[in-house]
Amino acid sequence: MGSTDKKVKISVKKLRKCFDDLEVLKDISTEVYEGEVVVILGPSGSGKSTFLRCLNRLEDATAGTIIVDDVDITAKKVNMNKVRENIGMVFQHFNLFNNMNVLDNLMLAPLELKKADKKEAEERARAMLKRVDLLEKADVIIYAGSLVNPELLTYAKEDCEIHNSAYMTLDEVIAVMENAEKAGKTVVRLHTGEPSIYGAVREQMDLLDEKGITYESCPGVSACFGAASSLNLEYTLPGISQSLIITRMEGKTKVPPKESIESFAAHQASMAIYLSTGMLEELSGRLTEGGYPAETPAALVYKATWPEEACFVTTIEKLAQTAAEYGITKIAIVLVGDVIAHAGYEKSRLYAPDFETEFRKRRADS
Repeated sequence: MGSTDKKVKISVKKLRKCFDDLEVLKDISTEVYEGEVVVILGPSGSGKSTFLRCLNRLEDATAGTIIVDDVDITAKKVNMNKVRENIGMVFQHFNLFNNMNVLDNLMLAPLELKKADKKEAEERARAMLKRVDLLEKADVIIYAGSLVNPELLTYAKEDCEIHNSAYMTLDEVIAVMENAEKAGKTVVRLHTGEPSIYGAVREQMDLLDEKGITYESCPGVSACFGAASSLNLEYTLPGISQSLIITRMEGKTKVPPKESIESFAAHQASMAIYLSTGMLEELSGRLTEGGYPAETPAALVYKATWPEEACFVTTIEKLAQTAAEYGITKIAIVLVGDVIAHAGYEKSRLYAPDFETEFRKRRADS
């Protein structure tokens, strides 16, 4: 089918655009058909952006006609808000309302032009936010300096205001967020790994809720999963373990008695133990007291996913010895379980020829 058989989406005839005595567009005529992808090339200052802005009537044409979906948008009485419901434009520079946060900016067009339901518009806006690399656009970054890889801060723009929360109290962190919110700035609270695990985020979210400040939680990769990737581990090997226990030794933060290391060790499931590098002698004793044999495979992973990451496979009884040998005193995760050996497991039934699923029938010869 030739282009002439398709519907004309945009028709431009003898378009002219002048800025005072400067004629930027001169007698431009073209047609764009449904389904076409059109590229406009030209040197800087040749009028490409002006032409595109005319198609959305962000600039008024000096002369000529522009018809979009059979509507002459150069007509004086045309309802451009209605026409723009079906026109999208990605601007060369940020075009945000400074008195609104990012979420409100994203919700504005659906609410005002599409008359969308507010809840639906917010859900869609939050989903879009998850796809955006906000570090590059943040006006303020508050990062957990004791744990976050400082290389991440290289993504911040030059005039970004950066705070290290390792030196701050909870009230001071919230105060920075509140002041930035009042100034219409975009704030990124940068935690290490997955903030829902030992991130102390609930108390921050509660205070933001009290102050009516909206926010979005973005998932990350926790150390136990980064470490598993580096060691090529599967925590849930059939015949060995079908559970992963994420826990920590008790330090300044108390651990409920029913969640003791010994009680978890009794299951001999895969374990990922955070925030315990300085207590490895005690950890080994409690793991064996709970039921793990002393020779059970273990791994010590220093700064998982960082450029200086280091992985050491050992046994429960040699955890402290391994850490001392390599000078590891903090920022490491301990992994425990027979899955670390990559041996003695059963193959998954999922891919067995005699196993039937909704996608695959049982093989007759099995």
